[in-house]
Amino acid sequence: MGRTYQRLGDYLTARSLLEEARELGKLSPAEHVVVELELADNHFLSGRFEQAEAAYREQLGHDLDATIRARALAGLARTLAQAGDAAEAMELLDESIRLTRADPAVEPRRLAQRLNDAGSARFRLGEYKQPSNCWMKPC
Repeated sequence: MGRTYQRLGDYLTARSLLEEARELGKLSPAEHVVVELELADNHFLSGRFEQAEAAYREQLGHDLDATIRARALAGLARTLAQAGDAAEAMELLDESIRLTRADPAVEPRRLAQRLNDAGSARFRLGEYKQPSNCWMKPC
């Protein structure tokens, strides 16, 4: 339910519900990581970039499957780009794009989101005509 409120833009309610789900202690390890990433997204969407960065980095310190790792890398990269570190963001996005492309079950919109994020980061770097090596073909 926290995700629904998050998608509706009610970040305070979403955060409360996500924290409640985490505190109940009934989540599987995989569900716990997803809730933590939703909370990191919540920080980002609420403009709390330092908290978002810390939360994404914490999750990236765990052994994650490739799909979840790609999501966490993309979240951290968006946060860094927004906070002004587009160069590190590009490195993370390139890895996220590589992992996303390697997933045969990936939804096309996920790859499109990551490519869009990479375009935004490159724009912040002043690279208006230089596509990433990962954009047009798999890395």
